[in-house]
Amino acid sequence: MTGRHIGVAVLCLALLSAGKADERMIIGQVYPISEPDALAEIEQRVADHTFDPGVFGPEESWSALRSPVLPVAEAHDRRSVVPLFTLSFDIPDGNGNILYPKGYTFNPLDYLPRLQQRLIIVNEMQLGWALAEAGAYDMILLSGGNALAASRDHKTHIYKLEDRVRTRLEVRAVPSIVWQEDAHFIVEEILLEEGLDG
Repeated sequence: MTGRHIGVAVLCLALLSAGKADERMIIGQVYPISEPDALAEIEQRVADHTFDPGVFGPEESWSALRSPVLPVAEAHDRRSVVPLFTLSFDIPDGNGNILYPKGYTFNPLDYLPRLQQRLIIVNEMQLGWALAEAGAYDMILLSGGNALAASRDHKTHIYKLEDRVRTRLEVRAVPSIVWQEDAHFIVEEILLEEGLDG
């Protein structure tokens, strides 16, 4: 770099630093944007239309809210469940060699951090008990009821029991509490005293 180039570079830096840091240099012609702001346009369209939840029918008919109905526990039971998973396809490495073959069985809990919360699975009549039993990080799963309505009524998060969760954790009755111990789950079915389930 010659002395002349260094001088031009220093002059450019001096001119750039002379202005305020928040000012921007405009080079060339500037034209106003003629299109409306996309977000403002979306917000306006939403504001122009009133949402009618009746379009989807009553909540009770929504298939997305359906969950398996479990029987009420008739005895106290506690069992261990190992959630083994079997691959339904080969997993190759980067070179195309088979790293894990189809049919390989493993326990995902051997590779995941320990689950901190408990799952409390109840029906609608047992919600009061579950809300009193639940800790700050526990999740309440509702069997056979409307979890959306229950969440609104109790002003807390209540989730629907998914059938695949019920199957994977081998939950057979309500109320049940599920938590992780080492590399397995403990599923405890609880026999509630009469009057404590509602």
